[in-house]
Amino acid sequence: MRNVFKRNVLAGASLLMILFAAAQPGYPVSGTRPMLQQAEYFFDEDPGLGSGRSISLPALTDVASLTVPVDLTGLRDGVHRLYVRTKDDAGHWSLTSTFVFSNISVKDYPVAATAAPIREMEYFLDNDPGFGNGIPVALPATTDLQAHPVVINLAEAAPGIHQLYVRTRDEAGQWSLTGIFYFDNTQMTSYPSAGPLQPLSDIEYYIDNDPGYGNGRLVSFTSGTDVANISFQVPLAAISQGPHVIHLRSRSNPWSLNAWMPFNYGTPLPLTWLYVRGEMKTEGAKIDWATASESQTDSFFIEHSTDGRAFRAVGKLPAAGNSQQTSYYQFTHTQPDPGMNYYRIRQTDDDNRFTYSNVISLMNLSGLKAASIAPNPVKHTLYVAIPQGKRAAHLALYNAAGFLLLRKQESAGNSLVRIPVDQFGAGVYVLKIFYDGGGLESLKFVKE
Repeated sequence: MRNVFKRNVLAGASLLMILFAAAQPGYPVSGTRPMLQQAEYFFDEDPGLGSGRSISLPALTDVASLTVPVDLTGLRDGVHRLYVRTKDDAGHWSLTSTFVFSNISVKDYPVAATAAPIREMEYFLDNDPGFGNGIPVALPATTDLQAHPVVINLAEAAPGIHQLYVRTRDEAGQWSLTGIFYFDNTQMTSYPSAGPLQPLSDIEYYIDNDPGYGNGRLVSFTSGTDVANISFQVPLAAISQGPHVIHLRSRSNPWSLNAWMPFNYGTPLPLTWLYVRGEMKTEGAKIDWATASESQTDSFFIEHSTDGRAFRAVGKLPAAGNSQQTSYYQFTHTQPDPGMNYYRIRQTDDDNRFTYSNVISLMNLSGLKAASIAPNPVKHTLYVAIPQGKRAAHLALYNAAGFLLLRKQESAGNSLVRIPVDQFGAGVYVLKIFYDGGGLESLKFVKE
């Protein structure tokens, strides 16, 4: 226990240090200044001259700089008055000086004990069954849970919002405080296993308005054809001039999602793009594209970006000029950055007009030292690249308030993980990657 003397919010110790002046019996006649012979102090009530608590004085004291301690031991908490006075060698007492102060007893903080090793952990959902009656959690060989987080299986929880409670007990038998976490189990339903691939039975397209599944214009193709390279003619005589959208879909039971592409009919275009695609190879990023026709085309500039926004040219190829046949092109970017890389083609005409292709993205895992996510900001699908030599055990997605929104178990060895984020609102999110054998990475991204 220690006492604190406060005067105008000033803290001290169990002894109050005071500074006082010489005896003050009124203005004396000018002459030799008398020396102090006695000093005393008291609290609240005057016990009478000479009956206060004595203050030890040195010989020939210069009171202009004298500091003495005042013992506050035994004084009750609260506001008090301190009185101080002196007597000179002529037997004259000074006027009594008064100080108002607040005495507060402040307990010292206890010395922190050495943390006892954790010997038991348990968790439960929503309702507390009592200490020791929760579901036990298998602890790792080391009890450093920061470096080796444990995994709690919540797959059997009913869909909906739940409270997860976790607590531990040390070897001394003392239980910790119970940690509380909220999570939404509706996002944790596992995707069904994909069935065997079925051969395509139909491919159809339509322009602008959907006539319904199976009512589009059929595309003739041979069974077993690599549809990634299929090409066909689309008659445009029956449509009006202006902007349109062509939709394409296939069926292997059920129908696929629609692929679509806008086009402008009636306005001469310098070229017609067939595709732009790429693949990450050992030698670099291989980009290839094709055009169905070209008119007065001059060059193709291959442009590269690491964020999908700021592009720079990394290569140039001559264009066909004028052609009504399919033309094929290929370029290899030998120095792609670790992580996500974005590419587009800028086509330039003879008169310096230009158009852009669509943007493609390629993930480069070579040289990746830490996990990488892209795109950022993201609209639909977040791609997570795992560095070579590491294995992700699971990934967890949290909102800005720290609530768990999604937990994704990973098969060991996956180097690229896809996480759909369409169902989440716009804002800032944190993705945590838990690695096999310990280790954790946290990555922040923005959902548009």
